[in-house]
Amino acid sequence: MDDWELAAFIARAREAGFQDHRDYHAAFVFGEAELDRRERHDLLRIKGELGKQGSNLNQLTYAVNAGRLTALTADDRQVIDRARIAVETAAEQIRALFT
Repeated sequence: MDDWELAAFIARAREAGFQDHRDYHAAFVFGEAELDRRERHDLLRIKGELGKQGSNLNQLTYAVNAGRLTALTADDRQVIDRARIAVETAAEQIRALFT
């Protein structure tokens, strides 16, 4: 998600009466808010982008584990792992909105 998309989501959250966009997101996850057609389209695009980012992170992780990428510090590895988990979690939350 780029800065513009995040700003648009925050604006929609405020329009829907939420002070914090994270609360708006949680309302979707728990079925307390409805998705309109535009939001559904945007979430599908975001989910697709998350899939691409997850794939890139998995390739990095594989390269590190296979010993092909050795110039990383322990902190670098931790950042990659945290990013991978964050992408997976966000994609999971978006998937939950469609079920």
